Amino acid sequence: MKTFTIAKPISISIDNFYIQVLPFILFFISIFFDSANGYIQEFKGVHLPIGIAFRGFILCLTMKFLLKNLSTLLTLLFWIITILISMAFAIWSFTGRYIDAAMDIDYLFKFIYTFCILFYFYYYRKVFCLEKLIRLVVYTTSLIGAINIFSMVTQTGILSYSDKFGFGYSGYYADGNALGVYMVLAVLLCIWYSFYKRNVFYFLLTFIASVGTILIGSRVGIIGILADWGLFLGYFFFFKDSLIQLRWRTRILIIFCMSIAIVYSAIITYETIIQYDNFTLERFSANSLVSSREQLINTGKQVISEFNLTEVLLGKGISGGRFAVASIYDPEEKVKNIESDFYDIILSFGFVLGGLIILAQLFLVFQFIRPFLFKRSRNSLSFITSIGSILWLGIAYTAGHAFFSTQLAPLLGVYWVISNHLYFNHDIQ
Repeated sequence: MKTFTIAKPISISIDNFYIQVLPFILFFISIFFDSANGYIQEFKGVHLPIGIAFRGFILCLTMKFLLKNLSTLLTLLFWIITILISMAFAIWSFTGRYIDAAMDIDYLFKFIYTFCILFYFYYYRKVFCLEKLIRLVVYTTSLIGAINIFSMVTQTGILSYSDKFGFGYSGYYADGNALGVYMVLAVLLCIWYSFYKRNVFYFLLTFIASVGTILIGSRVGIIGILADWGLFLGYFFFFKDSLIQLRWRTRILIIFCMSIAIVYSAIITYETIIQYDNFTLERFSANSLVSSREQLINTGKQVISEFNLTEVLLGKGISGGRFAVASIYDPEEKVKNIESDFYDIILSFGFVLGGLIILAQLFLVFQFIRPFLFKRSRNSLSFITSIGSILWLGIAYTAGHAFFSTQLAPLLGVYWVISNHLYFNHDIQ
């Protein structure tokens, strides 16, 4: 007589959920929520809170990590900044000429969300499988790249600069600028992993991710990808690596072949761009790279120079600062960013509160760079986190959209896990 056993129900512990499932949600599932949100907004004209609802759900899952006893300077800075921002809201409401509560709350949401994600990754830093995290980034970054390539080939994607301004697609993402920053930092990990595994499949994924980033058409996307490849290949000229061991002949051959590929890709990109209009090429001229941003920064400096004592301490608020810039730069616009995160932060939060926010970001940059500074943990992967952090700062200063990006937050969390692991363990295992 046959006997049957009843299978035990599969149980997933809370920790297993945070270690195994949540990273998948943050990197993979988010692609579809963001794409659906962008598509509905752009092509249906309906502004549904899909992205906000998704991030709100993630925030509920990760908010508890704000209360964990994480003994880092970043934890202390977060609570000081949060208390000061809460006080500043009341002051801005009474003293500001223009206050948009929804805009200010949206920024506060992004601020808290970013730290929730960072503290979540830091809390589980010792139990995450480093290679699994990197592989997840590689797969999802190549998927985003493939979606962008598809959207351009089929002409169904969201234009980065509208019909009037030429070349560029951002897949189905509403914010092409934030997407460009994310892809530049994520492709760095793709490049490293493809060389680490020495597998044609991963090189193909990296190629797809790189092309997809270039097709965004932004200066950040195109220049960033060239910087990613150039800096990574340049590393092997100066350092002997413990993770990616290559003979000198192999190094020279790879660098030579990849240099030709980069130049060829740049030519193809140029020929593709020139088919659209001159506007896209003008954005890459030396004058254009400086002039428009310089005008905005000068406007921001003018507003900052007229700060009163309260504004020196706490700034004008997010909406108040943008209103002040718009009133000088272009009165027809209601609000206007400086599009340099450093000046936007000082404008919005003043020199004291803004200085603390910038200090928190510099703390992260130091965490990412630290492993490469010490010979014992210096390798190609710690070089990647160092490059990524420098590019992150550079993009934030020159183009904006880099600090407190909800899309970028999980990737910064992975960077922190990697750099922390390398600093204490000196290896990927």
